[in-house]
Amino acid sequence: IEVLRKYLTDSNHIVVADAAEVVGKYELNDLIPDLVAAFNRLLPQPAKADVGCMAKIAIVIALDKLTYSDLDEVFYRGIRHVQIEPAYNEHIDTAAELRGRCAIALARIVHPEIFFFLASLLMDPEPQARTGAVRSLLYLGTHESELLLRMKILTGDSHPEILSEGFSGLMRINPDRSLD
Repeated sequence: IEVLRKYLTDSNHIVVADAAEVVGKYELNDLIPDLVAAFNRLLPQPAKADVGCMAKIAIVIALDKLTYSDLDEVFYRGIRHVQIEPAYNEHIDTAAELRGRCAIALARIVHPEIFFFLASLLMDPEPQARTGAVRSLLYLGTHESELLLRMKILTGDSHPEILSEGFSGLMRINPDRSLD
């Protein structure tokens, strides 16, 4: 536990990511505060501190596995995070997966504003974030989920797998209303 606690404070994002993965794998609930502290330390830092959002994503995965449920801490902040990094001749947002995973975690804890988050995330420029929104709606399986999935399908998406998941979700949520 003490070694992992030390690694979660390391300045190398790969070390932090690996430590978070171990914490989640072995369900070490005692280290939840350390995961939260590591996330809070990494979130405002420049992209160089956590290239590709690797550590933040690993922390979110671990916290979700540990059923962390603080409504306004990590997941709430992570679903809004954008991290632009240089890549070849362009700049890319490496936090898309983070937003998607935070959406799934917020759906699990049924955050009171989850459908507002998901409505925005369904229109996110990055496909990984949109996929997380669709999966969150499937997890929730409510009437609101059905409406947002219908909206997503009607507005379309440049990635057919996102639409495919949306169609499948509609059939699971309400097959009678969704078949046609």
